[in-house]
Amino acid sequence: MRLSVILVFAIFSALVGALEDLQHSDKSCRECNKESLKYPRCMQNKCDCRKPPKRDQVTLNSELGDNNITDVEIPSTIINTTTLLQSFVNPPRLHCKETDFLILLWTLPDEVDYYFVRFSTVGMNVVIRETPLRRCRYVALMDMQPDTLYSIELHGFIFNPNRQTQRVQSRPILIRTRKEGITPRSINNFWLSKFEFKDKKYTANVQWTGGRDPPCFYKITYFSPMGDYEEVNIDPFELDYTWAIPNLIVESNYQIALTPYTSPDDFPVLEGKKTWLNITTPSCIETFHSTNKCVPEDPEDIMVVENVLGNLRSVIHYNVTVKWKEPKYPPSSYMISILFINTENPYILVSHNISGDHTNFTFFDVALPSNYGVSLIAYSARGASKPAYIERHTVVKINESEQVLDPPPKVSNNLTVIIAPVAALIVLLMITATIFIILRIKKREKSFEDSNNKFIPGNLNTAIIIPMKADEWEIDVNKLTIKEVLGNGAFGVVRKGWYMKTKEKEIEVAIKMLRENPTSEEIQQFQQEIQLMKAVPVHPNLVSMIGCVTQGQLLLVVEYCPKGDLQTYLRVAADKMLKANLIKGNDYVEKSVFNKMYEFDQLDLDDIPQPKDLISFARQVTLGMEFLSSYKLIHRDLAARNVLITDDNKVKISDFGLSRDVYYNNMYCKSSGGKLPIRWMALESMTHQMYTTHSDVWSFGILLWEITTLGGTPYPGIPTQDIMGMLKKGYRMAKPDNCSDELYVIMCKCWIEKPTSRPSFTELKKNLDDILSSFTEYLVLDPSLAYKYKDFTVKEDNIKR
Repeated sequence: MRLSVILVFAIFSALVGALEDLQHSDKSCRECNKESLKYPRCMQNKCDCRKPPKRDQVTLNSELGDNNITDVEIPSTIINTTTLLQSFVNPPRLHCKETDFLILLWTLPDEVDYYFVRFSTVGMNVVIRETPLRRCRYVALMDMQPDTLYSIELHGFIFNPNRQTQRVQSRPILIRTRKEGITPRSINNFWLSKFEFKDKKYTANVQWTGGRDPPCFYKITYFSPMGDYEEVNIDPFELDYTWAIPNLIVESNYQIALTPYTSPDDFPVLEGKKTWLNITTPSCIETFHSTNKCVPEDPEDIMVVENVLGNLRSVIHYNVTVKWKEPKYPPSSYMISILFINTENPYILVSHNISGDHTNFTFFDVALPSNYGVSLIAYSARGASKPAYIERHTVVKINESEQVLDPPPKVSNNLTVIIAPVAALIVLLMITATIFIILRIKKREKSFEDSNNKFIPGNLNTAIIIPMKADEWEIDVNKLTIKEVLGNGAFGVVRKGWYMKTKEKEIEVAIKMLRENPTSEEIQQFQQEIQLMKAVPVHPNLVSMIGCVTQGQLLLVVEYCPKGDLQTYLRVAADKMLKANLIKGNDYVEKSVFNKMYEFDQLDLDDIPQPKDLISFARQVTLGMEFLSSYKLIHRDLAARNVLITDDNKVKISDFGLSRDVYYNNMYCKSSGGKLPIRWMALESMTHQMYTTHSDVWSFGILLWEITTLGGTPYPGIPTQDIMGMLKKGYRMAKPDNCSDELYVIMCKCWIEKPTSRPSFTELKKNLDDILSSFTEYLVLDPSLAYKYKDFTVKEDNIKR
């Protein structure tokens, strides 16, 4: 008897020693579990998720040889010789489940050292199984049956060499495995838990909850700062449902998608609905806490108080005091201005530069109109904040004078007889004048309200239109002669005109202007377009700016391209060939939507472009776009209609109305409404409203297709609302019959789904250079072939590259 007890104790001591010897870190454990993902049958790992209690280490190390086993089978002798405690412990909780396995977690008191799980099917043919003894506080139950109910119990051992080992257990819980062929539910709760900043980049820690029937497999998709996206498969043993997304840029927007899916061993793998999370990394000022490195914060909480001084020559003068909230990080200076806003183009009445430690400023003795605005802009070495702006409405009140007057002198009765009628007349005139002034003010108020959509006085507005200052680009409007309309844009009109550059020289120009009654947003966009044109250096393949008019009506004056836009040029050329009976059969050219040509003679058959000319057009576009992208500019509406042609067949990219400066993160997110050129847009622009140089490359592929088809409409025969769905499934436009394989491969490279896998404009230029240098019939000039299609789309995976 004594021998058997000694033998059992020796076996148990050796077993426990084997369990306690490993001192691996949590990281090692996690790496081990990640390896097991590749081999689902190897979920039981030699991993240590918790160091042995200090009270056991001396005893165990002295009794253990070299043994690296953490999970071991449980000898029945151990269970039979332990004391089962009467109190129940908390049962395990479900972390996730699939058709053939579950992952369970548990939390037990620190004195419980080792665990195993007993589980069995419920119903007939009960099969009882037990997991190996383990130190980790989680386990994967493998080789289970789909859509089967299991009863599960957790057992724990409390080891103490000085007394008999104790055992605890939980009440059983019931869990059913996932049914085959069922799509996982979408995740309802998905949030940002925190940002961490290191090495000038942010890491975003995102978190989610599994919800009902939590799946074990997830992937996170997120757009990088370059507009590219990354996709990461999440480890099923990511037990706290968290993930860290690294290398995020300061003050940038990101869109993150969490997608549950079934086991990779399933066929087919089923994906649940994506759950989207939009995050913005902290601003520069929130990160560096200084305006020395950052643009100042926008001024807040502006208050304005007017104090009436008096009436001077029928004009009321005021002292105007402006106060604002003290910023946490003061700028180096402010520019504070009062603006006259009763005209179509507001202008500055008075402006002052003041130091950044101010939180108030008083304009003394200012003549104010009935409606005016106050603008406040903060400046630092890194740039300017957005203008904070408040609109004000002054009301003239006839009050008792606050001035203390001397007592009136006594007068005789005779004088009273004379003075009384005169005084009465004066009072009557004053009353009449007062009524006139009040009526005039009300009339102005109504006029102002009508033109500003029932404007409410004192309303804060950050979309202030700051009048532009005249500079070296300013043109005397009297030197312009405006002629007929050349074209119409989303919010502007382009007219032909003449500019008297010198007394002896007058040049043809194109003049862009806003439509009647433009909105504040349209005026701002047009101002931005003018500023952008000023900033971009001259390039032979970009429409050059001649000058502008900013004082009064806004006008943008650019060089004139007599042959008009490329889309119309190509369509007219195709139409002329058909009308001349050179080629027959054109079913798809949309003759009804031709834009007006500038001066192009539609009957001139000598000006039909040859195949080599068309490829040269495409090459010239890559030159212009390469130049734009080198200045961190994206066009956002690159299409044949926005490419103009000169007399000598040079093409020039035009219409910077949608262009955006992307210097900081190479990405622009569109948030405002408006019509979008869907048929020319990249897939990521449709799905996430993100625009990059890579999305311009996609649009160039569409433009190349337009050139090949002599002005055809992209995705012919497909409704606009169906295009995005087809592109997401991998379909792309098929090769036109008149197009060579080499040219079609270039198009398809532009339409690769992953943005950063598309070629650059430099690479596209080189590809077209190679075609031109060894020119063969890469393109057949035949409109009937260009528009002859049976199947307009082809699967991207089937395209040869």
